[in-house]
Parts: sequence; C-alpha cells; structure tokens
Amino acid sequence: MNRKIIYLILTGTLILAACASPAAAPAAAPAADAAPSEPAKVPLIGFANILRTGCAFCTDVETSLTNEVAAAGWELFAVDNNLDANQIVANADAMIAKKVDVYLNFEGIGNYAITQPKLRDAGIPQIYIDGPFPDFEFPNAYWMGANSGVAGRIIGEYTVKYAKDNWGGEIDGIFATFQSSWPDETKKRLTVAMEVISAAYPQFTMETITISDAVLSGDKTQAEATAFLNANPGKKHLLFLATTNDIAGLAEEAALDAAGRTDDGVVFAMGADSSGQEAIRAGGAFKMSVAFGPENYGKKLVPLIKQILAGKIPPSITRADAFAVDASNIDKFYPKK
Repeated sequence: MNRKIIYLILTGTLILAACASPAAAPAAAPAADAAPSEPAKVPLIGFANILRTGCAFCTDVETSLTNEVAAAGWELFAVDNNLDANQIVANADAMIAKKVDVYLNFEGIGNYAITQPKLRDAGIPQIYIDGPFPDFEFPNAYWMGANSGVAGRIIGEYTVKYAKDNWGGEIDGIFATFQSSWPDETKKRLTVAMEVISAAYPQFTMETITISDAVLSGDKTQAEATAFLNANPGKKHLLFLATTNDIAGLAEEAALDAAGRTDDGVVFAMGADSSGQEAIRAGGAFKMSVAFGPENYGKKLVPLIKQILAGKIPPSITRADAFAVDASNIDKFYPKK
C-alpha cells in the first residue's frame, strides 16, 4: 500500500479516537454561599433595685449582679424602684415591654398583688429579692434573700454574750428598728432575737422595748434614737438593734455620737454592707452586723437564672448566708483591698 495512504489512514484513526474520547468534566460550579445562621439570642435579665441612692446594701447587690450577669454573657436591664409603689408598677411594665427573659425584683414593699399577675400573663419568670415571699401559687415565681430567722438568733445570742462579757450582765434598755408591715418570716429578725434575749432578760420583750418603724430612713431613725436616749438619761448599757439594715445602725450610732454618749450604748445591725464594714472598722458604737453577703447576691442569683433559662425549676426559696461580723473577724471575711 502506498505509504502516503497508510499515513493518512493512521492519522484519521487517531483523530477519530481523539474525538471519541470522553469530554473533560466541566469545572464544578462554586457552591452557593450557605445562608448565615441567626446568632443565638443573648438572654436579657431585668433587675429593679429597691433604692439606688443612699443604700450601700442595695448598691452592693447591684454591683454583684452586674458583674455576674456579664460573666455569664447575658445583658442586664436595670432600673430603680426608688422605694415607691407607683414606680414599682411602672418598672414591671417596662420589663414586659422589653421582653426580659427573667425579672429580678428587689422592692421590699411587697407590691406583688399588681405586678405578679402582670408578669405571669406576660410569661416572664420572676425572682423576688428579700422582702416578703411572693405568691408561689403563681407559676415561675421564686424568692432569694436573707435568712431572717437565723439572723435573729445570731443577733440575740451576740447580745446576751456581749452584755455578760462587757457590761457585767446588765442591759438598761433596748431600742430596735423593725417594720410592722413585714410578713412573719421577715419579722423573725427581731422576734427571734427577742426570744433569745428574753430568756436571759425576762424584763425585755417585744412589748417592753422601744421600736422604730422607719424604712431606709436614716434621719427618722436618728431622731427616734435620740428621743430614746433622752428618755434614758444616765443609762450606760443601752442596746440598739438595727434589724432592718446598716442604714438604721449608722443612724443609731450617729444619735449616740451627737448626744455625746458614744460610750453609753452599742449598735448591732444586719446586712454588713460596705458602709457597715467601714463602721465596724472605725471602732465606734457600731460593733457588729449580721452579714447577708450583698456582694455575693449575684452568685446566688445567676445559678437560679441558669436553671430557669434551661427550662428547669429552681427551688422556690433560696436563702443567703448569715453570720456575725465584728472587729474580731472582719478582716477574715472582708480583707482590705
């Protein structure tokens, strides 16, 4: 066969083979970008403080809560109840409008008959701080606060021991701050204290001591403590029990100082907030305060909030610790910074 013909045949065969080869797969089209996922909703925690001005305990509570909520990665919407019933209702409405996930209500008044149904209907769980217990028949209602019964026993036992160790066992009179509107549970701060004191000093009972019904009002407490001092001239063993808070204790101490009778009485208070700690360190008439640990309230509250956000049911009642703080142990519990 002619070489030229053979060459043409071979060339044509190669061309046909090449044409018959599978075509290269087209490059894959770039995958469409996946739709961005919605960021997880950051829980919004509502908090209404009882009083933001003139109350170190309240400030300590809010500082603690602010720090712990931030550490948990949540947001905090905080307002001031200002110890005002109308403001308390307005703040509850604000929490509903903000659609908070959990509402922490520190009000002290017990204005729950209006606010609790509102929050229930809005489906907002509530944790009430100190003050009266809420109506636990309502769903998602919880309480965290001071252990009043234990605190009352501590202050009563401290009183009896102090009088025996420092006054030869004598007590000339007792002035106490106390709220008659408190529920029975909170009244234990003084009623239990007086049970202990009365066992050692039968002449002193809830009926025979002088009681001031002031609420976070230092001026009123000081005026009434001054009247008590004027009614007890020459008495050297006067006991002042501030079972409401350190504000009352500081007012009682101020009354003693203003009357020039610093050495005629001692003050035992409740709260041991930053102002109470300062007074104990100063070494005046303000000798002791039962600590509720306001600087740790956030650490008590955040675990409850976590349970609620996880759809779990925390305990209805959570109590703060209670222990006596005085010059002998203040640096142990509250080291100087």
